[in-house]
Amino acid sequence: MLDIIQKYRYRILLVLVVGIISLGFFLNIVLELSPDKVVPILVSSFAIVALFLNALSFEYTWFKNLKDSQGSRESLTFNTAIDWHKSPLKDYIIKIVVSEPSMKEFFDPPDGEKLHAYISASENIDLRAAIAGLFNYLETISIGIEQKLLDEKFMKLFYEGVVISFYTEYKFYITYRREQIDKSKKLWVNFTNVATRWEVEKEAKEA
Repeated sequence: MLDIIQKYRYRILLVLVVGIISLGFFLNIVLELSPDKVVPILVSSFAIVALFLNALSFEYTWFKNLKDSQGSRESLTFNTAIDWHKSPLKDYIIKIVVSEPSMKEFFDPPDGEKLHAYISASENIDLRAAIAGLFNYLETISIGIEQKLLDEKFMKLFYEGVVISFYTEYKFYITYRREQIDKSKKLWVNFTNVATRWEVEKEAKEA
């Protein structure tokens, strides 16, 4: 509706102007009102039309900006999601999966200190970079979700399994990093916030 009004706004304005002028002739000639009575009526009519058109213009601009913003958000969300299939992310995943057998002893039972020592060894620098790179990426998209820059519903469809899986598997390591290495509870905090929320929502849905 707003698009149609905006498209034909000059024609609508012309019709309104002609209508007001015609009203002036009608009042003056047919009803025989004096000009000093007709003019205030016409001035008020033009003022109302101007206010009406300004309101429509403001609403159209607001609506257009909203649509543009939504379009940009959807585009950013999609482009962010498909990054999962591109380097360096896919390289991180390959490196972590290939290294899983050698890390198995640190996960069962979970031992954050030993896992950190293992991936910090000089021969495992690529593995440490892969793990850090992966969690930094998950933290970045989680910030986007938390700040409403990315569409959470779409990202959840795409990333729910990945986010919950890595959070569940590496939760002990994240806790160790926060308490013993980084000395900060803010490490990957947006990621863990999103992961725990999605995990709770998934459990509630499956209950």
